[in-house]
Formats: sequence, structure tokens, C-alpha cells
Amino acid sequence: MSKGTEVGTATTPHPYLYLIFDDWEFGYNFRTVDLSSDEPGWQVHGGVVPGGVPRETTTSLPRSFFHLEAERGKPWHFTAIGSKILAMPPREGKDGRDRGGTCLDVWTRGLTFVPRHTDDYRRPIYFHIGTRLFALGMSSFQYLDVLDEGPERKQLSSWCHLPKPPFCAYCTVAHAVHPDKQTVFVSFGLLYPDATYSFHMTEDDDGRSSEWKHVGDWILPFHGRGYFDPNLNTWIGLSMYGDERGHIFSCQLEPATTGHRPDVKHGREYLLSRNPGEEHVGATLVCMGRESKYCLVESVAIYYSKREADYMLKQESRYVRHMFRLTTFSLEYNENGDITTGHSQRVRYYFAPKNVTSFACKSPVAFFI
Repeated sequence: MSKGTEVGTATTPHPYLYLIFDDWEFGYNFRTVDLSSDEPGWQVHGGVVPGGVPRETTTSLPRSFFHLEAERGKPWHFTAIGSKILAMPPREGKDGRDRGGTCLDVWTRGLTFVPRHTDDYRRPIYFHIGTRLFALGMSSFQYLDVLDEGPERKQLSSWCHLPKPPFCAYCTVAHAVHPDKQTVFVSFGLLYPDATYSFHMTEDDDGRSSEWKHVGDWILPFHGRGYFDPNLNTWIGLSMYGDERGHIFSCQLEPATTGHRPDVKHGREYLLSRNPGEEHVGATLVCMGRESKYCLVESVAIYYSKREADYMLKQESRYVRHMFRLTTFSLEYNENGDITTGHSQRVRYYFAPKNVTSFACKSPVAFFI
């Protein structure tokens, strides 16, 4: 991983897609994929590989470069900020033992230990604004300030508490950070009526921060994290619900600041696998920078049956093999003002590592750094 580009007198490391799997018997393996590669395994627009199941074009993922010992089956406890990947698994076992969190700088390969947020979150929502990492849990809202004090000294302070959210974070549907780098929007629904709240990161003279504000009885149109695309001047996200599942949605959040439902558009292209031999398991949308480039990491399952013996006509075992389908694409507006990928889609398949759990396939952990 020595490639880089010169920016003035400094070298910016070449970006990679980082994938994290719990296929190690003691925890997790970290792997990298070079999305800029022009190797022949990439398929063009549409991504449907001739011949059905794409085994002839599927390759194994690169070997892991880092092992993390932690409880398996917890993909929700990973996040990234800058060049750092943080892992903050919940307390282990009934004894409540707390090992804290781990912070890996993928550029320097330096490893540090960080304080873990105090709430035992079941499925925390992480996002970052500037050097602050925020964690939204079941009944708490906290942030960890990442401070850089010179080129050789880096310090991670303790978690600070913010006003508790007026909703159950476990039912969060989507979230997005405003480009003012001060406001976050969070939508929740599922078991509760649809609603969106905002929180503005300001502090008064007494050090007190803002309160949560009810924006409207609607939800953001995408699933999970939404990305602000400065080239398109809109928020981008992947829909995973209803008839629009697998489509890119865009929305303008400026009206939301005044309490009005944002204007929503959706791309016409279906980005999940259409191969009849593949069953969708999970997906994660990753932003690849400031040039409207994205990567959709989708987990698919392929089922097949095997007869135990020739004379046992009715006894068959059903097997499953998971694959990860990476789709890279760029977004633009067409002549009608709609979001489209044009002819930019490229698709490549990788075999899922052996022993990976279904949790890691349902919630792929992927970061572009």
C-alpha cells in the first residue's frame, strides 16, 4: 500500500476500500480492496454476469492485514473518522468486563486504545463532525473529541454527554449531517410513527449545548447514512424499503430547516443484484470522495442442494455460499434533472471469507479511506 499522490510537499496515501469480517475465530479480520484497479474481473454497466451465478469471475478477497480480538457478530460497533477505524464492542459476558475501544490508523498502522462510550448500545449510530465522533444510543447521546496536538502527539479525550434524544435510537431509519458541520438530522419510524429530529451543535456561555428539535412527521428517504454531495448540492442515500429498494435517493434538506418536508428524487437504476441465482442479504453504501463517486457493497447468497448419496433420493442438504458484490458508480443529473449513474457502473464479485457469520453479511462493514 505504498501508492500515493503528491500534494505540495506532503504525500496523500492512496485510498482503499476497507472491509471488516468476523471470520477469525477470536474476532475480526481487516482487508483492503483497490477500487481504482482496472483488472479484468470488473463487469460493465448492469453487472449481470453471463451464465448465471458468477463463479467464473469471482475471486477471493485479499489476505487480512490486521486482526482484532473481540466478540464476533457485532458489525454495528465499527466506525471511521479520517484515517482511523474505531471498534467499540459492548462489554463482554456477564461479568461486565470492559476492555474499552480500539483505534487503528490505517495510514500509519498505529494502534491506540480509546475510552468506550458508557452506554451499552445494542446498535449505536455513529457519525462525525470535524474532529468529533458522535454516538447515538438507546438512551444517551455522546461525543469523543479527537485532538491533534502536533505531528507526533495525538490524544483522544473522554466521552462527553449531550442531551438525550426524545426517541428510541434503535428505531432510527436514517441520518445525515448538514454541510454547515453543525447540524445532524435523524429519522426514526418502524415501530413508531414517522418523525425527523435535528440537533444543532452549539454551546452557550455556560457550556450547555442545544436541544433536539422536532422537524416534521416524515422520514429521510434513504436507509442508514446519507452523504452530502457538494457537486450535486444534494444528499445521497440508498433506499432499502418498499418498491424503491435498491435505488439511489436524493433530497434537499434546506427546506427541512424550516420544518417542511424536503424535495425528494430517486434514480431510475436498480443497483442491487438482478441475478436470479442470487439472494440479497445486506448492503452498505460508501462514498468515495468529493467527485460524486460511490461504492455499493452488497452481500448475496447462493443456495444449492447436494444429495447425500445416490440411493437416498429424498435426502438432500441445502448449502449456501455468500459473495460480496461491489458496484462502483458516479452520479450526475440527466437532461430531466434526475439523478443517474449513466454508464459508470462497474461490478465485481468476491467470495465471502470462510466462517463469516450471517450478521456480518447482513450489515457489511466498509469504509473508503
